[in-house]
Amino acid sequence: MESKRLVPMNVHHGGMKDLRDALYLIAREIESGFLAMDAIPGEDYTRKDLMKMALDFAISGEEYSIETTVYE
Repeated sequence: MESKRLVPMNVHHGGMKDLRDALYLIAREIESGFLAMDAIPGEDYTRKDLMKMALDFAISGEEYSIETTVYE
């Protein structure tokens, strides 16, 4: 059974135009990592955790791009 995501995947963005877009996209990717490790939304992490991690990453100045990669 798939856990309900805290950050929805079905929101379409045209890239990182502003801080809101950046935080959303980064939080979504962080959550994908948590889910890949079988974390349980709402128990192992919260929306606030995701946004704090996304904000920390966004202000760190690290390069970031979203690429779709399939691992087998």
